[in-house]
Amino acid sequence: MRSAGAIDIGGTGTKIGIVAEDGSVVARATIPTSADGEPTLLVDRIVATLGPMLDAVAADGNAVSGIGVSVAGFLDPEHATMFGNANLPALCGFPLRRALEQRLALVCRLEVDSNAAVIAEYRHGAGRGSERLLGVTVGTGLGGGVVVDGKLLRYTGECAGDLG
Repeated sequence: MRSAGAIDIGGTGTKIGIVAEDGSVVARATIPTSADGEPTLLVDRIVATLGPMLDAVAADGNAVSGIGVSVAGFLDPEHATMFGNANLPALCGFPLRRALEQRLALVCRLEVDSNAAVIAEYRHGAGRGSERLLGVTVGTGLGGGVVVDGKLLRYTGECAGDLG
């Protein structure tokens, strides 16, 4: 069975797990996020948590194809960094994707957290089978994502449904 690593970096907590191709959660954990902490320390904690999960999945003979990383703020796709994140200012401009790829030896993809949530709902949740979907995320911050005609809307900063 193919699977992927999943990391959701929130303002107060970072959720980490392995998700199977069908959307089922194989493993999960939550670690604290320090809003003003050094980004490399967060990467260290993520690797210390996700690494054993990846090893366990591989030991079962399953392939991990890559890692999806969601974080609040806006995305600079050219540099694979986040910006405009009031809740996690230390991550702004930090090469998060590159740091995780180097440490975990897997391809990582960054996504705005609200976009990742609406994509998951569209593919595996309440929006399955719909052509249009509006998703609202409520956590430390407030966000949103929009799917129209089966495609995620993107504008400046890779966001379309950003609410604040």
